[in-house]
Amino acid sequence: MHNILIVDDSRAMRNFLRKALAMTSLDIGLVYEATNGMEALALLEEHAVQFIFSDINMPVMDGAVFIGELAKRDITRRIPVLVVSTDSSTERVEQVFSLGARSYISKPFSPEMIEREVTQIGR
Repeated sequence: MHNILIVDDSRAMRNFLRKALAMTSLDIGLVYEATNGMEALALLEEHAVQFIFSDINMPVMDGAVFIGELAKRDITRRIPVLVVSTDSSTERVEQVFSLGARSYISKPFSPEMIEREVTQIGR
């Protein structure tokens, strides 16, 4: 069973991703939500998750800084991060992979894309 953290400042996108996850055959447990990287770090101090879906462009702490912070902490550095963003420039994609992201999914996406990426990372 996979507990998931969704980090996105858009409530609509968090809801869409939650629904997309429910449409997959993945064994999803609890789904936590945060509106920015700072909130997400606080949630991770209290809850164990197996996958993180994160947007890049968010207020307070953006996705790139958040991914960098995850890499600095023993308790979070091994959690796979799947970036879900409209910003698919080569520079941005290379940046988040260099910081430790494991996958990059461009918006819009389908439940099948989500399932494929989670399954590949989980191997």
